[in-house]
Amino acid sequence: MLSVYIHYPFCASKCAYCDFVSRPGSSPQERAAYEKLIIKEIAGAAERLPFRPRPAANTIYFGGGTPSLMEPGTVERIIKEIDLRFGIRQGAEISMESNPAAEKAGEWLNGARAAGVNRLVVGVQSLDDKELSFLGRAHNARQASSFFAKARASGFDSVGIDLIYGLPGQRARDWEKTLEQALDMNPDHVSLYCLEAPQGTRLAADIESGKIKPLDGDAQADMYFAAARAIESSGRACYEISNFSRPGHECRHNLVYWLGGDYLGVGLSACSYIGGERVENERGFSRYKEKVERGERPARSSERLSYPRRLRESAAMALRTSAGFVSPDIHSFHGRALEADLAALERDGFIETKPSGARALLPDKRFVSDSAFSRLI
Repeated sequence: MLSVYIHYPFCASKCAYCDFVSRPGSSPQERAAYEKLIIKEIAGAAERLPFRPRPAANTIYFGGGTPSLMEPGTVERIIKEIDLRFGIRQGAEISMESNPAAEKAGEWLNGARAAGVNRLVVGVQSLDDKELSFLGRAHNARQASSFFAKARASGFDSVGIDLIYGLPGQRARDWEKTLEQALDMNPDHVSLYCLEAPQGTRLAADIESGKIKPLDGDAQADMYFAAARAIESSGRACYEISNFSRPGHECRHNLVYWLGGDYLGVGLSACSYIGGERVENERGFSRYKEKVERGERPARSSERLSYPRRLRESAAMALRTSAGFVSPDIHSFHGRALEADLAALERDGFIETKPSGARALLPDKRFVSDSAFSRLI
């Protein structure tokens, strides 16, 4: 099976914290040209795929940027191209990120559903207008609630939301209010993201200049655990550190990343991992366009992962999930070395061994999990 990620780099506005390859202000002509390149890249990728027969797509994910700026007809053409070149499995999950500020929201939602999208992710981020303004979001709280309700009415199989916490100056009671309102919306899936300030973003510049003071780590951790308790109490399980869902509404596409499956990334800056090779696409439009039009793989970099690296990365990623990690090769030299490191993490109180034999992260270590994973890679 194969998963396909489509990166759509255009957006209505650039958020203060965003370091993804995305930009506002594109023209209809530029978007149309990019969409043609996406379709051409899919066709070329199918020819270069090392597997025969080609595996059918089990998940498709439209991310960005703001993929909800795409016309439903374009979404449908891309899905049909994937089906033509790879095939799409019966019951495949087809997800799309969306912005609550979308114009003609009801019409667009109905069109996206008709095009084949069956899982929607709504970029709510906050239900506090001041926080949304600080983040640089194009929508307000009322628009977020209205868009979510329209998404529900459009008949998607699953509708989830993204939320951001740990903003400078954010108070615990403000976060609790957003959580309460968000859960009242009744989402199938909730993703929690702690606000970060990557280099090169507007937020990072404001912090470096002293204009903004970031919230301290202890306060951010308290917000994470308060949210986890509230969401889990509502019947949504934490199946990955930052992701909670009702049973059967886990994001199957993201589980492919965490459990070491093969995925094809299409579009600017998109990453692929197929047969042990990791590839990152060009980040600049001109170079990407030149390579796709010449029929080349639009790679910026590629790396063939060694077996020990693959094994350790698999362990670190799987430990993010509630299912945990089971070593596929415990008796080899590399498997024994990894087992020794896992045993050390267990002695230090980061992970536990489940009755099934899987190693899993302890819930109270979720917020500091990176310090554990760095010891494995």
